[in-house]
Amino acid sequence: MNIIPRLHYVIINEYLNAILKLGLHTKAINTLRILDDGKYFPTHMHVSTVIRSITKDPTRTLEAAELLEHFKYTYRTDRYSTFANQYSESCLCVLHGFDLAGSYNEAIDFVLRNDILKFVEQTRCGKLLAKILSILLRQKNFTLFNQLKSKYLENIFSSDYPFIKSKDRLLYVLINYHSLLGEVDQTTQLLSKVEMRDSKLYLSVVKQLYTKKSAEFLEKFIFEAIPPIYRNNYHLGYLIRKLVDEKQYEKAKQIFISIPHNERTYILCDQYLRGLYMEKNPKQNIIEALTIYEELVKTKQETESLIYTNVCAYYVMQILYDGGFNVQLESFFNNLGTVTIPQLMLMAKYYLEVNNIEKVEMCREEIKKVRPLAQNFREYMTISN
Repeated sequence: MNIIPRLHYVIINEYLNAILKLGLHTKAINTLRILDDGKYFPTHMHVSTVIRSITKDPTRTLEAAELLEHFKYTYRTDRYSTFANQYSESCLCVLHGFDLAGSYNEAIDFVLRNDILKFVEQTRCGKLLAKILSILLRQKNFTLFNQLKSKYLENIFSSDYPFIKSKDRLLYVLINYHSLLGEVDQTTQLLSKVEMRDSKLYLSVVKQLYTKKSAEFLEKFIFEAIPPIYRNNYHLGYLIRKLVDEKQYEKAKQIFISIPHNERTYILCDQYLRGLYMEKNPKQNIIEALTIYEELVKTKQETESLIYTNVCAYYVMQILYDGGFNVQLESFFNNLGTVTIPQLMLMAKYYLEVNNIEKVEMCREEIKKVRPLAQNFREYMTISN
């Protein structure tokens, strides 16, 4: 079989797509291996199809990496840019899978073992370089990161920069690097250089500053460095959280009440209710907490799933529990449409205290449906014989 009609390649690809949609990943992988003749089958198209699908499950990323290594020859990365682009996309899928799984060591091992950085240089694939650098930051591998930073990012503002098409992506990496180190001046300077800015970019900086800086500093950054067009409730939510961490409850309240009722999203209410709970003054705060929760449910029930209000509900329940409002706690819990594990854990603790064993067992069974391991509920579920 010296000449294979192009149609055969398409038919095989459609077959792979069909079995992958059914979740038959192992069968798809085995099909590639059965077809492997080292010459005509499989093609880079077939390999890419399988890798793109199986990496949607991060737990199978290692299989995808091994598959890509085995069939790398199908991409002919040294010949055609089309094949090289397909290979870079497959590499991105593998690295993204490792990233989602938290397998940073495996990701960097994959990069080094397959000489991906050399491929990046040859093809000038800045998107792939940005992904590698991002994983190094998550891995906190600053030694290798700084080596690559010196090699690939020093001339990022040069007119002949080789990765000019991915300049903003690489700037995002630099911004995350400096914000991770708490270097705010460099972070702010780089932010001004990004052409395509958005609220998510600023949020990534706010998250880093939340762990590194004071509430006063964070407030100054949010209101002075973030343009109003990009500032949103996610940024303010982190500010309220930081103020609560520092026990500045009144300041957190000022920020919260300054926002109109119709603009209060669940993320803001979540953080403020957390503050009311952590203030440990349940008898004073319970009315305010219930009012905020009821307003949130009323305004959001038509536009958002009520599952988003579950964290808010949990903090209300904590305040009811701390204040000894037992009847109201049971009533509140019974009226929840969807319950979460933390809510069930709290109620199990409460029912154990009031010696309602039947209800404890009910909570136990509900928890076991989601978290079957005993250590997940042992703290509240242990009942003395």
